[in-house]
Amino acid sequence: MENVESKAMLHFDIEAVFRWVEAIFQTPSDRLHRIGRRALKNVLMHNQSSTLLLSQVIRRCYIGDAALKATQSYFAVVSDVLIEVPDYLHGLYQTISLCLFKIGDENAEVRTKAATLLRVTEERNFPISKVQDYEVSISDKTAAVYKRAQFELSKALSKIHPEEALSVFSEFTMFFSVVDAKAQRGILAVLLPWIQTFELQLDPNGDPNGDPTPASYMIMANLFEITIKFSNKIHNEVEALWVALANAPYAGNVKVILDFIINQSLERREQSFVEFGKQVVVFLASTPAGAKLVEALIGYLQPRLMTINQREPSPLPEDSQFPYLASLSAALPAANKQVSICISC
Repeated sequence: MENVESKAMLHFDIEAVFRWVEAIFQTPSDRLHRIGRRALKNVLMHNQSSTLLLSQVIRRCYIGDAALKATQSYFAVVSDVLIEVPDYLHGLYQTISLCLFKIGDENAEVRTKAATLLRVTEERNFPISKVQDYEVSISDKTAAVYKRAQFELSKALSKIHPEEALSVFSEFTMFFSVVDAKAQRGILAVLLPWIQTFELQLDPNGDPNGDPTPASYMIMANLFEITIKFSNKIHNEVEALWVALANAPYAGNVKVILDFIINQSLERREQSFVEFGKQVVVFLASTPAGAKLVEALIGYLQPRLMTINQREPSPLPEDSQFPYLASLSAALPAANKQVSICISC
């Protein structure tokens, strides 16, 4: 943006710049990649008032094959910018999520950059950095070694930064649909420690039948979206997420999930949702916390719950509360509406 003598304001086309950078990053030339990186970095450095620009570049760090030079160049620019401008992003969750994701990259240089960015970020905000304990393993050439370090680091960070757990979870689930299958498995592995910190709760101001809090709704809705879209492809990994949530050190999680499934089934009256709900119930039944699931289901077999009354839709949380909130209506496959749904069926 530039002032001219006529007092008019000139704006350059950001989208055109991104298209130009993308075209350069699609080439195999190292020289052109260096030019593209320098141009993109200049755009970000001179537009620090707009975090949307950086968020768009961060998104491109996730999209596509991680082995492509394009994603590596995008991440190189992001890491350089965030190291030079520590206050560019509001909050730590985007940096934590991106770095944990890239620490599982096949490229050793990318892993090293991710570890460095995460260490620098921690050292700026906290007395010590946990990353330094894993840097040697992260730089190892053996996948089993650096993948293990990635998981252990994620586990450590989930304990050190519990205040970031909801945002990290929401950020990862936002990008889950745009990464490749291999990266999806990596994200699920990284998410497990964070999910085990969640306590699902009911909203004291909500429906007496059991509306979850906005945070709890987001967790279950985002997990349901992954279940709906990907459980047929990565069944075991999706099951592990629900098992981790059920096995969290909060005895009431299973009951809240069950209430969510029942209430959403009554609200939506869609057979497709019921089918996925049954799948989740099977996942829960395999956990110690789900050992009494049959008794809980029997508790729903009451005359008042067998009447054909459609439940009014619960109010959804505000989208701005979290990086991403899944729309179950959009995620569900096309299905015939049910005339009635009885929870005893």
